[in-house]
Amino acid sequence: MLSHILARANSQCITKYLIYGHETTGSIEKGSFDDRIDNSFNHFYQQLKEAYPYLKEDDDTLFDLINELVTNHSEVYFELGFLSGIESCLNLLEGNSRNNKVKEK
Repeated sequence: MLSHILARANSQCITKYLIYGHETTGSIEKGSFDDRIDNSFNHFYQQLKEAYPYLKEDDDTLFDLINELVTNHSEVYFELGFLSGIESCLNLLEGNSRNNKVKEK
């Protein structure tokens, strides 16, 4: 049981839990942050081209709009993640401080 818990104690599992509110069974993505972002964009663009073959590759209008949307969402989720991280740290420190006071008594 402990090994099962430790296997889920990584940043991707914790992030997915915070976003979706429940444990996910998805696989852990391999690679650096840059690789994972690049792979995601490449996959998306390939799927978009297959779904809409009439799009011209040299016309970036749609891609620019999509990038703007993704950028805005990324900024909001980054801010939420950053603030959640700070809140989590403060809660851990507060709990640790409380535990130390109980031990001293």
